[in-house]
Amino acid sequence: MLTLALQHPLGHFDILVRFWKSIPCCLTFRGTATGFFIFSTFPTNMLDRIRKHLILFARNQVGTTSYQNLVQEADLGLNLDTAHEKSQLKELLKELSLAEHAAGRPLLSCLVEVRGHKGQGDQFYKLCEQLGMGEWRALRRQEDFLKNLRQECRAFWQNEAHFQQHSQFTQLTDSISG
Repeated sequence: MLTLALQHPLGHFDILVRFWKSIPCCLTFRGTATGFFIFSTFPTNMLDRIRKHLILFARNQVGTTSYQNLVQEADLGLNLDTAHEKSQLKELLKELSLAEHAAGRPLLSCLVEVRGHKGQGDQFYKLCEQLGMGEWRALRRQEDFLKNLRQECRAFWQNEAHFQQHSQFTQLTDSISG
């Protein structure tokens, strides 16, 4: 993996770009309170497979899916027994959630259940707090919060007009870069 870091001449921001085995990557970014922007990369095909799998899951199945099922069914090739690869999956889901939220769509990651956490782990609720949905501990305690997110997600993707308009991965990358 090659990492390139550049600093603006006036010190306003840093840019971090990673190239991984010459595989086309999806560039995303986040701003922090200090105005620092981080460009993180993941192979586009991994984000694409996760997104398409979760959209179809929302449309056609009930309940939730596990990390293991997501890895297998989306053919991600990650070994979740390895902490680094499990962390990579969590980061992929976070990047996908940030992009979907920025595009005004529901969080697909709400459909992925974390084993042993009664639905979602703290990082999911902290992400929801970051997206302005409320304080993460309060969200975790709200009985219907996760249930409502899942219902909204399914309703959005089961709507044929939404599916036709928003299901293409190119629209996700446009919303990230736009």
